[in-house]
Amino acid sequence: MESTISKLSLVTSSGDDAAPIGAAKARLDAAVKEFEESYSALLAPKGKSSPIPNITLQQIASSYEVTAANNDVSQRGDNFGRAVEQLLLASVGEEPLPSTELRKKAKAAKDSFSKCVSKVGDFIGKLLPLAIFACGVTATVGDASIVALPLKTIANGTALVLQLCQKEKDRGEEFILELDRISYQSRRVFEIQKQPRESLNPLLLEKSLDLMAEIINFLAASMQFMKHGFFMKVAKSLVLGPEIWQKSMKALHLAYEEYDQALLLQIARTISEQQTQHREASLELKDDAFFGWLSPSVWEVEAQVLANRSQRAEGTLGWVLKLEEFRKWRVGNLENSKSTPAQTLWLNGLPGTGKSTISAYIYDLLLHQYPDATILHFFCKSGTPGLTTAHNIVRTLCYQLTQKDSFYQRYLQKKENLPSPGRLENLILLFNTLIKDPISKGPQESDVFILLDGLDELEDTSSQAGQPSYASKTEIEALLEELVQIPKAKILITSRSSPELKKILDQAGTTRAISWRDNTEDIKRYVKARVDKSPKMTSRFQQIGKDPVEFFERANGIFLWAALVLDMLERTVSSNAFALALEQVPPTMSDVYDQILERTVRSGNYAWIKEILGWTLILPSPFAIQQMKTAVDLSLNDEVYDMEDLLRSECGSLLDLVPVLGSNQDFEIHIGHETFQAYLMNPTNSHGDLFNSNIAHGKAALACLRYLIAEKPVKDEKFKLYAITRWRWHLRASMGLKERGFADPLAALEGGSPLPSDVAQEIVVTLYQFLRSSKVDPWLEHYFCEKYYWEKQLFNEVYHTCIELSAWHRVNKHHLEDGKAFEKHGINTLSLLAWCEGLPGLQCVADRLWPRACHVWLHNTWKVWRVVYHGYERLVELDIWINHPDVLVPNNEATGLLKEEAKIVEANEKNRMGSKSSGKLYGNLSLRYANFYLILQKELGSRGHLKAILTAGDNDEMSGVCQANISVALNFLAGRAGATDKEQARSQAMANILDALDEDPDGNPRYYEHLGHLYTRDDKEDEALAAWKRGISLDPDNETCLREEFYQLKVYKLTRDDYGCTTPDYDAAIAVLKEAIREDPGNANSRWFHQMATMYKKKGDFEGARRTYRANFHFDPSWNSHWEDLAETYIDKEVFEETRQFNWRGYCDALAEAAVLDPSRAHSHLHCWVSKATKVKEYQYFELAVEMLEYGIETTSQMKTKAATETRARFEFALGETFCAMAKWESAVSSLEDSFRHRQKSPPSYEYSNLGDAYMCCGRYEEALAVFNKKIEKDASSASGNAAVGEIYLLTGAPSKAIKPYKTAIRSQESWAVERMRAHSHWPTAFDKYVRDWYIDLGMAYERLSRQEQALACFQKALPHAEGQVSKMLVRHGEELAFEDEYLHRSEGRNWMTLGWLYERLDPSDKRAEDAYERAVWIFKTTVHAEDDFLDEIECVEADEALARVKRGEPWVFPGEVDRGLRERAKARNYRTNWGVNLKRRKRVTKQSMMRGH
Repeated sequence: MESTISKLSLVTSSGDDAAPIGAAKARLDAAVKEFEESYSALLAPKGKSSPIPNITLQQIASSYEVTAANNDVSQRGDNFGRAVEQLLLASVGEEPLPSTELRKKAKAAKDSFSKCVSKVGDFIGKLLPLAIFACGVTATVGDASIVALPLKTIANGTALVLQLCQKEKDRGEEFILELDRISYQSRRVFEIQKQPRESLNPLLLEKSLDLMAEIINFLAASMQFMKHGFFMKVAKSLVLGPEIWQKSMKALHLAYEEYDQALLLQIARTISEQQTQHREASLELKDDAFFGWLSPSVWEVEAQVLANRSQRAEGTLGWVLKLEEFRKWRVGNLENSKSTPAQTLWLNGLPGTGKSTISAYIYDLLLHQYPDATILHFFCKSGTPGLTTAHNIVRTLCYQLTQKDSFYQRYLQKKENLPSPGRLENLILLFNTLIKDPISKGPQESDVFILLDGLDELEDTSSQAGQPSYASKTEIEALLEELVQIPKAKILITSRSSPELKKILDQAGTTRAISWRDNTEDIKRYVKARVDKSPKMTSRFQQIGKDPVEFFERANGIFLWAALVLDMLERTVSSNAFALALEQVPPTMSDVYDQILERTVRSGNYAWIKEILGWTLILPSPFAIQQMKTAVDLSLNDEVYDMEDLLRSECGSLLDLVPVLGSNQDFEIHIGHETFQAYLMNPTNSHGDLFNSNIAHGKAALACLRYLIAEKPVKDEKFKLYAITRWRWHLRASMGLKERGFADPLAALEGGSPLPSDVAQEIVVTLYQFLRSSKVDPWLEHYFCEKYYWEKQLFNEVYHTCIELSAWHRVNKHHLEDGKAFEKHGINTLSLLAWCEGLPGLQCVADRLWPRACHVWLHNTWKVWRVVYHGYERLVELDIWINHPDVLVPNNEATGLLKEEAKIVEANEKNRMGSKSSGKLYGNLSLRYANFYLILQKELGSRGHLKAILTAGDNDEMSGVCQANISVALNFLAGRAGATDKEQARSQAMANILDALDEDPDGNPRYYEHLGHLYTRDDKEDEALAAWKRGISLDPDNETCLREEFYQLKVYKLTRDDYGCTTPDYDAAIAVLKEAIREDPGNANSRWFHQMATMYKKKGDFEGARRTYRANFHFDPSWNSHWEDLAETYIDKEVFEETRQFNWRGYCDALAEAAVLDPSRAHSHLHCWVSKATKVKEYQYFELAVEMLEYGIETTSQMKTKAATETRARFEFALGETFCAMAKWESAVSSLEDSFRHRQKSPPSYEYSNLGDAYMCCGRYEEALAVFNKKIEKDASSASGNAAVGEIYLLTGAPSKAIKPYKTAIRSQESWAVERMRAHSHWPTAFDKYVRDWYIDLGMAYERLSRQEQALACFQKALPHAEGQVSKMLVRHGEELAFEDEYLHRSEGRNWMTLGWLYERLDPSDKRAEDAYERAVWIFKTTVHAEDDFLDEIECVEADEALARVKRGEPWVFPGEVDRGLRERAKARNYRTNWGVNLKRRKRVTKQSMMRGH
C-alpha cells in the first residue's frame, strides 16, 4: 500500500527539527498500515450477523473536500462528522443472505449499528482539527487524501469497536470515556490552527503526529480486547487481549501528556507575544444589587493580575512549566479524581521570589490552553482593601463563576438571606452556598481551575467573634478545608510558608518550595536584559570592570531585590555615585527601602511620598492619579505640579501604576510588593513616623471635609463623590473602629484611640464649618437620590453621623477643650466650644442637619418624582427622631421592644449556621431609637410633620419649585389619612401643583408626572393621560418615568375592571403596547413585550404570544429568559386546572429549540424541562411525568452540545426518582444507573441515596451496600448513609452488624439537630424525626438479637423525638377530632402512627396508643390525594387495622422478619409530595405549585 502519510506538507524545518518530525510521520504511517492489514481480515468473511463498516479512502476524501469548500471553519467539524455518519450507514448496505434467521440477525445488528453512528460522527468531527493540524493541511481544502487516510482508519475502527461496546458493557464504558478524552484533546488545537504555521513550535507538530498514531494503535488494541468469535482470525490470541489493551492505553495517555506539554510551550510563546494586549482587558459588571455585592474586589484582583503580569521579564519562568509537580497537577488523571477531592498544588517561597508573577503567568497560560474551562483566581494583598479577607475571596470567586456561565447567575440570584461576614461558620456556609453548591449543580463538562495567590497575607476577621466550635481555626484554615474538597477542581496556591497553611496543604496535595536555584537563571536573564537596554548602566559596568550578571548572583533567588537595586543604580547621576552604590548595595529588603526613602528626604519630597503612601494603604479601592493628586493637595494644603512624574521618579520602585481597566491613559496606584507593605506597617523601621492607620484615616477625613467646604474646589467628580460618601467612614476609622456590620449593636462604637491633638483640632474646626453651612447640601442631596431611594438611606446617614460624631468626641475629648488652640482658625471660639460640648448628646449635630435636609428637599428641582415622594418620608423619620417631644420619654412599650431586640442581638451572636436577623431596630438598642420606631408607626401620615418640614426648610410660598414638592408630600399624606383629611390633602395637593404649573408651564416635565398621579388618585384616568402626554412632550431625552406611566395606564384602562373596564379590549391594548415598545424602548424588555404576550394569552391567542416573545428575542437577543415564558404558552391554565393535561410536547419542543438557538443558556432551558416534569410528578401524574422525561432523554441524546449531555443525565435521574415514587424499583435502577453513567462529573453525595434505595427495594443488597459506602466515602459525616447501611444489615438478617452504623448515624444527627436549634430561633427543640426512626430501627436490631432491655431503651429514647414531631395537635370536641391549625399535611398522620406504635411497645396498656392511632386514621382519611392510589389506600388500611387491634386489646406481635413491603412503601412515599388540605377551604395544598413557573 502506497503511503499517503509520506506526502504530509509539514512546515519546513532545520536539521534538528526535521528528523523528529520525520520519525513521527513514519510512526503514523506504520500505525495506519498495521491497522489496515488487521481490519482487512475482518472484511473477507460473509454472512456475519454484525455489519462491518468499510468507508473507502476516496469516499472520505471527497466528503472532506466538499465540507472544507462549503463550510466556515467553525462549522466544518460538525458537518464533516455528519457526512461520515452517512458514509458509515451506506457502507453496511443490505446483503442477500440464505436463511431467514441470518437475515433477522443481520437486521438487528444493523439497527444496533445505526445507534453507534451518531457517536462516531460526533467523534470524527471533533477529531478533525487535530488531524488537519498534524497532517499539515491548510485551512482551506488542501490535499484531501493527506488527511483522509488516518480519518478513514479511525472512522471504520471506532464504528466497529462501538458495536462491540454494546456487548461488553464494562469495557465499553471505559472505551467511550477514552473517546471523550481524545475529543477533548483534539479540540484544544483549534485556536492554534489560526496562527501562521511558520510560527509553530516543531515539537507540537511532532507530538500531534504521535498522538494520531497512538489513537489508531488504541483502536486496534480495542478490537483485540473486545473481539468475539468471528474476530478470531485477527493475528493475536484472545488471551493477550487485556495486556494489549492496557499497553495501548498507557501509550495513549503518555501521548496525551507529551502533546499537552508541547501545546503548553506553544501557548507560552503566544502569551509572550500578546502580553501587552491584556492591558486593555475589561470586565462587564452587571448593574445588579446582588452582583454588585459579589464584586467589590473584582477590579482590585484584575489590577493585581495586570501588575504582576507586567513584572515578568521576557523569556523567564520557563522552568515553571517543566516542574514535574506542575505538570502532574495540570494533566493529572481526571478519571481518578471523580471520587477524590480537589487536586492541589502549593508553591511556596520566600518574599520577593516572584510568586505572584508566577501566578499571573500560570493564569494566562490556563486561559489560553483551556478556553472552555472555568478559571477562578484571586490575588491577596495585605493592606489593600478588598484583597485581605476570606470573605473577599469567596465573593469574588463567585462573581467570576457567574461570568463564566449564565446558569450560575440564575442559580445564585435565587439565593436569599446570605450570611454576613465576621464568623467562621458564616464563611463556610457562604463558601458552600456561593462556590461549592453551584459548581456541583452547574455544567459538569468543563474543568475547574482555582488560583489563589498570597494566602499568607490574609487577615482573620473572625478573631473577635469568639465562637467555641471554631476557636482554634483561622478563616483561611476554614476556607482551605472546604476548598480542597471540591471534586475535580484543580487548585494552585502560591504564598509564603506558614504553619496554618502547611497543616492543611501538605495533606491535601502536592507541595513545592521555590528555592533560590529555581530563580537563578531567570534573574541572570533579567539582569542582562535590563543592563543591555540601559546604555548608562552598560557603560558604567564596563568602566568599573564588573560583570553585572555575576554581581547579581548575590540576589539568592530574590527577584525583587535584584529589580530594586537595578532601579537604584539606574538613578545614580555620576560614575562615582554608581561605583559607591555598588560598594554599599543594601543586603536586605528593609535596607533597600531605607535607602529609597532616604533619597526622597534628600530630594525634599518625603512629605509628599509619606502622604501618598498613607492614602494608598487605607483606601477601600485604589485611587487613579488625578484622585490622588486632589487628595494629597488637600492633605498638605499645597499643590504638586505633576503627580505622575512624582510617582514614577520617586515611587517607581515602591508603587505600581496599573492601567485602569479599559483605558491606556489613566493609572491606578497600588503598593508594589508585600515586603514593602510589611516594612511600612513595622513601627521599628528607620522612618517610624511613616505610617499610622488612625492618623492616616483622620487626615483623609480632613481632606474630604476640606474639599466639601471649599469655595472653589478642584473639578474632580470622582474625588467629589468619594468625599461625600467616605468622609464619615474615615472619621470612624480614625478611632481604630471597624465598620459596623449588619444589625450589630451600638456597642460596636465603644473604645477607640485618640488622634494627635493638632489633627483632632483641625478636624473638629472643619466639621464645625461644614455642618453649620450650606456646604452640607450636596452631601444630603446625594443620599436623597441614592439608587435605592425608597430605603432609609438619608435617615441612616444622618443618624449614623450623629452617633459616630458623639463617639469621636468621646475618644478625642481632651484635645477639644483648649479654646486657645482654636483661635488661629479665625472662628468664634466660644461658639465652637459650646458646639463641642453638645456633641455627646447627638442633638447639636441633628439640629444643624435637620433644617438643611428640609431645605434641600423643598427647594430642589428634582427630575425623578419618586425621589420627592420617598424623600418626604425620610424627612418625617428625621423629624420624629430629632424633634418629637416623646422620643426620649421612658415607657413600657419601648422597654418591651428593647427587651425583644436584645434577645435578637444575643441570638445573632450565637447564630453559627445562618444569616443575622435585623429585628425591628437593626441592633440600635437605645430608648430614643425604640421610641422613634414606635412613634413612626402611628404618625407617618400626620400633617404636623409637613408643617415642621416647611418651617425648617424656609418654604417660599411664591416658588413653584416649593409648591410642586409640597404637592407630592400632600399626595403622600392623602394615601395615609382618614376619609376627611384625605379629601383635603388631595385638594390642596392639586392646588399646589397647578400653582407650580402656572409659574412654569413649559418647564419641568416632572410637574406633569405628579399631576397625573393626582388625577389617578381621583380616578380621573383621562386627565392623567393628558397630563402625562404633555409631560412627555417636554421630556425628549426620556429622563422621567412619564412614558412608563402613560402607556401602563392606557393598557390598564383597556383591560382591568379596577380602572373602569367592563369588557377587556385586548386588541387595543396590544396596539398600545406596540407603540410603547417604539416610544419607550428602555422598558421594552422588562415590561412591554411580556405584557403584550400576556394580552395574547388572555384572548386565547397563544400563537400570538409566541410571536411576541420571538419578536422580543429579535429586538434584544440578550433578553433570552423569555424562552421559558414562550414555552409556558403551551399550558392553558384553565384546561390544566380541569384536566391536569397540557400540550407538554409543544412545551418541551419550545425549550429544545431554545437550547439550540440560545446555547449560552441551554443548560437553563433544559433544566426548566426537567423541573416541569418533576412538578408534574409531584402532582402524582406519574405517567405524564414519565412521558416528558423519556422524551427529554430522547431529545438530548440527539443533541451534540455539552449542556445536552449533562442534562440528559438529569432527565435520567428525574425519571429514576419518578419510578421510585411509583414503587417501580427495577425501572428506577435502570434510569438511575444511566444517569450515573452519563454524568461528566461525580454526582453529589445525596444522589447516591436514590440509587441505593432502588437497589435495596429490588433486593440487590450488595449493590445497595456498595452505593451507600460510596456515599459515606464522599461525605464521612453522612448520617443518612450510615443509617442506610444499618438498614441493609437489618433486612439481610445481620442485626449485629446494623448496630454500629445506626449508632454512628444517631450521634451525627443528634449533633446536627442541636446545632440547628442553637442557630435558628424558630427551631425551639433538638427533636428530630430521623433520630426517632433510627432509634426505632436500632431497637429492632436489638430485638432480633433477643436483647430486649436494650431494645426498649432505644424505643424510650425515640419517644421524646416522636412526641416532639407532633407539634400541630389535634383537639377533641366531644367525640369528634378537629385540627387546631389551618393546614394539615399527610406526614402528620405518619407521625401519629409512629407515636402510637411507640406507646404500644413501651406499655401495651397505654391508652395514648389508641388516641394516637385514632388521630392518624382521621388525618389519613382527610388528606387522601387520589382515591385509587395504592400507597394512600394501604396507609389508611394499616391505620384502621392498628386502631381496631388496640381497641380489641390485642398486643402487637413481633414479626419473624423485617416487613420489607412496609419499608418499600415508606421509601416510595419519601419521593412523593407531602400533600395536605386547607381545613378552612377543604382544598388540597402543597408547598410546590406547578403553575407558579420555575
